[in-house]
Amino acid sequence: LESVFKPCTRYCATLRRLDDLPRLIHEAFTAIQTGRRRPAALFLPQDLMKQEYPAPVLDVPPAEPNNHASVLKG
Repeated sequence: LESVFKPCTRYCATLRRLDDLPRLIHEAFTAIQTGRRRPAALFLPQDLMKQEYPAPVLDVPPAEPNNHASVLKG
């Protein structure tokens, strides 16, 4: 799948080990926020999706509300 998506994405990877998940997500978000904006593709094999993974505690500030409705009313 990576060979199909790589030409049209900024970042493309396949998760091989659950321990790599935070790193791959960080790399994907970093990639899509730099340079010309393009999508990222992160493939999760079914065998890994069935495994339990403890959710990490993130210290992330809440997102600012954004009002797309006012833009559409123009």
